[in-house]
Amino acid sequence: MNDKENLLKEISLILNLDSKEKINERYNLKNDIGWDSLSIVRTVVSVEKIYNVILSDKEVSSCVTIKDLFNIINKKL
Repeated sequence: MNDKENLLKEISLILNLDSKEKINERYNLKNDIGWDSLSIVRTVVSVEKIYNVILSDKEVSSCVTIKDLFNIINKKL
């Protein structure tokens, strides 16, 4: 498994996606995943702890898809 697959797998775990289903980078966080304010906070806290990064409010609010979230995290690693 490469770094991208590992990171996407971790994101799917954080977002509580079905582990049997392959994560789709184009999933809309709000419409497809049901990302609400609590999910956002939980996701940000988890990502910051796991990857030892800080996500700004602006970065988080710019995330529309899983790919957006992946790109933000990946740039900080």
